[in-house]
This record gives sequence, C-alpha cells and structure tokens, in this order.
Amino acid sequence: MHEQGAEKFLEKIRCAKPFIESYIDALVQESPGKTPADTVKMANQILPLLAKIKNNVERQAWLENFTSKAEIDDKTFLKELKNAFPRNQTRLTETENDLAPLLNLEKHLVRLILSDKETAEVILLEIDPEEFSDPALRTIAQTCRQKIDAGEDLRLDQLLDQTEDPEIRNILSRLGLESVEFDAPERTVKDCVRKFKNISLKTKIRDLKLQRLKAANAGQVERSQELGAQLNEMYSALAH
Repeated sequence: MHEQGAEKFLEKIRCAKPFIESYIDALVQESPGKTPADTVKMANQILPLLAKIKNNVERQAWLENFTSKAEIDDKTFLKELKNAFPRNQTRLTETENDLAPLLNLEKHLVRLILSDKETAEVILLEIDPEEFSDPALRTIAQTCRQKIDAGEDLRLDQLLDQTEDPEIRNILSRLGLESVEFDAPERTVKDCVRKFKNISLKTKIRDLKLQRLKAANAGQVERSQELGAQLNEMYSALAH
C-alpha cells in the first residue's frame, strides 16, 4: 500500500503542469478584465518570471502561451512584449502601449470635472464613468456624478474627506496642487470627450473582432454575422 501510494504521488508529479504554465493560467483567470490596464498589469507580472529563462526559444514559447491565453492580439503591444527581453526590461512603461494616452485622457477629464460644476455636468452627460479604465479615476468620476445628481457642489476637500482609499486620496491631492488653466474650456471639453469616445470605441471594436473570430472558428455563422454587423456600425461611428 505504501509503495502504491508513493507511485501515485510520483505519477502526479510527472503529470503536473510546469510551474510557469500554472502561473500563466492563474494570472489570466484572476485578471479582472481585458482593459489596457488589465493587460499591462498581467504583462508586468509575467515578464520578470520569463526573463529568468535563459533559453530564447523556450522563453518565446512561454511568451506565446501567455499572449494566446490572455487573448492579446494588439500588434503594437505584442511587439513591445517581444522587445522587452533584448532590452533586459522586466516591466512595460505606460508610454509603450495605448494605456498611456487613455490614462492621461481620463486624468484630464477628471481634472476638468473638478474644475467647474457646469463643465462636469457637460462631460458626465456625454461619458459614463463606468467606461473609465482606471479604477481610481472611475470611482472619482462616479462620486462626482452622484453629487451632481444629488444637487451637491463638487468640492475637493469634501471628496478627500469622504474617501479612505490611499490611491484616490493621492490622485485628488495631486490634482488639487496642479494649477492648470484652459484657454478655451468648451473646445477642450469637446476634444477630450471626442478622443475618449474614439479610444473607447476602438477598444470595443478590438473585443468584437476577437469575439467574431471565436464565433467563426466555432462554426457559429449567425453569431459571426451578427457581430460583423455590430462591427460595421462601430466603424461607421468611428468615421464620423
């Protein structure tokens, strides 16, 4: 019995997934979503581990395993991932992916929202805070919308007092210290809203393209056609 137990144990070890594969599976499964922020966060967790693999072929194979399971199909982002190793880089910086312009835009929108209540009303009428990719900025925008709906003023000191989240407090404190003047506030708002909607639309298009590809591969013709029609509508909206 003892020998049989040991043999079964050894068999389990022989059949067990490699550590990296298990790590990738867990990383992808635990990721909250597929926003640019989520993708970068996953990449920055796997890169240090892959960097320890000296064999380039094996390392590339695990990188492809990760990008496949994480369903990363953005060519620019994939290129940056591949180029990270020759540069001995174990972390992607914001400027090397489409997260940077999106986060900067979201931060700018929050700054505009906090600058003036009327401006905030215009922005939040056009943009749903739920569409913000950054969780902290999303929470701030949601709180501002709730205050506007309740007829309350948007005061930075009150927003700071009403949150205990250190990241949100840090963002609000930085925004309070930054003195930014807008030469043409109305035009600035329109430009920011338009850019945000375009980036949001492009993200949705990328997700729909992936869904349509999966539907086509699964032989789901009607579903694929339905997604194709939605894509055409989005492309049309992007062109205007």
